[in-house]
Amino acid sequence: MGCGQLLDNGIECWRPGFVFDARNRRMLCREHALAPLKRVFGERPDLEEKAEYVLRFLGLPSAERHELLEAVGAEERRDFIHLARLFDDNAL
Repeated sequence: MGCGQLLDNGIECWRPGFVFDARNRRMLCREHALAPLKRVFGERPDLEEKAEYVLRFLGLPSAERHELLEAVGAEERRDFIHLARLFDDNAL
């Protein structure tokens, strides 16, 4: 399945899918999944893993997201909220 991100010309990207974006019910290619993180952090080897975790997190119902955030420590919670906001300002 290919990437469902709309390009500037209105056509879907259709590069090979990398991770599912449940919020928008589409696959994202590696480039589109990592773009929000790369804008902030540049190239890093852990970005693929972070993008996958954050997109899975954002696909959960709100109550489950809040339960997960309550289960982690304060620093980890802040870091994860920061990453989630890179993908969606209305994430939490």
